[in-house]
Amino acid sequence: MKAKQIYHSPVICYEVTEENSSYGVSVYYSTHGKSDNPQLCCVIKNLTSNIEKAHTFAKELANSCALPIHIPELAEEFLSL
Repeated sequence: MKAKQIYHSPVICYEVTEENSSYGVSVYYSTHGKSDNPQLCCVIKNLTSNIEKAHTFAKELANSCALPIHIPELAEEFLSL
């Protein structure tokens, strides 16, 4: 499975990213792209070293249409399971 893959809800993109053998997610509105505004974009680096786990998280976010502002809380909850 490749690291960089983008899942979509109707208006939000959930991108799996890789940096130094660690995987994370970048979540942003498709109409705004990546931004420094936490209302519009969120980047979680070093979420996991397991690529499948990163993709599972991104798919769950896309299925629930999670907003960028909620991603840190959802990541914490996901990792605690």
